[in-house]
Amino acid sequence: MEENIEKKLFESLRVEDYQKLILEDKGLFDGSAPVLLSGTMGAGKTTFIKEICRFLGVEDPVSSPTFSLVNEYIGGEGRPIYHFDLFRIKSIEEIQYIGFTEYLDSGALCLIEWPEIIKPLLEFPYFEFEFSPSQLENRRDIELIKYE
Repeated sequence: MEENIEKKLFESLRVEDYQKLILEDKGLFDGSAPVLLSGTMGAGKTTFIKEICRFLGVEDPVSSPTFSLVNEYIGGEGRPIYHFDLFRIKSIEEIQYIGFTEYLDSGALCLIEWPEIIKPLLEFPYFEFEFSPSQLENRRDIELIKYE
């Protein structure tokens, strides 16, 4: 299958701008296509996931599952949302051990931080937000890449 890639760059965003970006591309969060978030430590990935979850009606606290690998949240319509932090994962076998592909096949939204190791397991479509420092202080550039 040949992939179709579309890219869109959002420059110099503050945390306060994340909701606008989410609203602009809210269709990404309606389906079950995985949403990947990549970037350096402290780039804003977890903060962005908190804003996605707030948009989707999650009332529970949202935090990075660095040690548990996955957190489950329930959206406003009772829909499960899975939040993965794969920073500590060193091999695909490790992630398969926790049933990662079952999460992907569940029909639930999967938000995945540090996704580099699992990209070979993904089928189209999926979406990736790449975070990088902006030239302006306390701001981020975010590139949205749609793999369809």
